[in-house]
Amino acid sequence: MYRIGNSIDIHPLSKGAKLRIGGVEVPAPFGSISHSDGDALSHSIAEAILGALGQGDLGQSFSDKDEKYRGISSLYFLKVCKETLANSAYKISNIDTMIVLEEPKLGSYKEAVRESVAKALGIEKEKVNIKAGTNEGIGSIGNKKAYLVWTTVLLEKEEENK
Repeated sequence: MYRIGNSIDIHPLSKGAKLRIGGVEVPAPFGSISHSDGDALSHSIAEAILGALGQGDLGQSFSDKDEKYRGISSLYFLKVCKETLANSAYKISNIDTMIVLEEPKLGSYKEAVRESVAKALGIEKEKVNIKAGTNEGIGSIGNKKAYLVWTTVLLEKEEENK
């Protein structure tokens, strides 16, 4: 039996802030603004996992009104999802993501991001796919005012007799 979760997360960008993607700090003249560390990739993955498990959205589990999450590494959300999965009958079969960011180009960072996400979730990096593209100069993403991440997660029910 399989379950699928989807999520989109978008964050505004601002000069002077840090840009973290999947727990990796990416050098850029701007970064993302958020209650936590603004890692839209980790947010999107965590929310897709929660959705696949039927546990609502990210805000229900990690409210941006709660001060304990202010500035926290978003890898924390992935680690909590790892624990939630360990207490369920499901395991991650596949994660597919699409990061839409005008700059910087992410090609040289994708492998580090993939490894960071896999480590936080305790899965093989082959189960994590990171894609990146631009918005071709269109809209707030194209004008470097925001970045967006789409994620789809496939969960598979674990065999009972291993």
